[in-house]
Order: sequence, then structure tokens, then C-alpha cells
Amino acid sequence: MKDFEELLECRASMATVNKIVSMVSGDGEAIGRLCTIAAGGLEHKSGHAAWALTHLSKEDKTLYITPYRDLLTDNIVNGQATMRPGLMLNILIDIYDDDNPRTDLLDFCLEGLADRKYKDGCRSLMIKLAARMCRPWPELKAELHGRLDLLPPELPPSIASAKRNAMKCKESKKQ
Repeated sequence: MKDFEELLECRASMATVNKIVSMVSGDGEAIGRLCTIAAGGLEHKSGHAAWALTHLSKEDKTLYITPYRDLLTDNIVNGQATMRPGLMLNILIDIYDDDNPRTDLLDFCLEGLADRKYKDGCRSLMIKLAARMCRPWPELKAELHGRLDLLPPELPPSIASAKRNAMKCKESKKQ
């Protein structure tokens, strides 16, 4: 059987991603290597690694990706996730921790949610992550909603949906 790193060199398909996930599932060291590859290296290889990370089980993500949260966050905040920043955001959403927020990540999301250089899906993930990060703090929620109010009325469906969900957060009493 090939090592999962060899599979990252190949053209990625869903079958390849599933094969990588089955190879690394439950193996903290292998998942750590996958995180390190996702955070740097060749664009196609890091993109494939990030894609595989998004398909791990919730338990694997919580146990094994969380220690690499800062590495992955630095990657996206510093603009190193050039190929598929949406994949990194997706990973960070799954492992986000209310007890240890990263303000630079929040700033990145707040600035990027209106930036057309990012794809619509990526911008909607920025809104979702920013809403999750702002949830415990009313003043940050107000800032997020102010940024969302500045978005044009005609939005692509993914961004409009993320905006609606983030705005519901303002109305709910639960924090």
C-alpha cells in the first residue's frame, strides 16, 4: 500500500481523499504530518492535504488537528493558503475553540468577507467563522453586523445565507 504522502502527489479525486483519510484515521502522528503539509509546501500537495483534513471524523479533528490550530491559522492569516483558503477556513471552523480565540483570524475574516478577491464560498466561510468567534462578545457581534450591513443587497446565495445565519445570532438570546 502506498504511503499517504505519495497519494498527495497524485491528482486528487474523492476516492484518493477517502483513501488518505482511511490511512490516517486515528493516527495522531500521521494527521500531524498531514497538517504540516497542508500548512506549507507545494500548492497542489498542500491543497490535497487540506482537502483530506476536512474529511476526517469530528473526533479525529478535535483530538489531532487542534494542536496544529495555530499553524493552520498562521497559514491563512499570513496569506500562505493561496490555492484553497476555503479549505483552511473549513478546517478552522471545525476546530474553533471559544476559550482561545485568535484576534488576527477574526480580523482576517472581517476584512475578507467583503473582499471580492476571495471566492463566494470562502467569503461565506469567513462570515460563519467570524460569527462563531463573535458569539460570546456583544461588542464584537455589533462590529460583525456592522460589516455585514455594508455588504450590497444583491449577494450570491452562499454569502446571503451565511449573512442571514450570522444576523440571527444577534437576535438570539443565547450566547
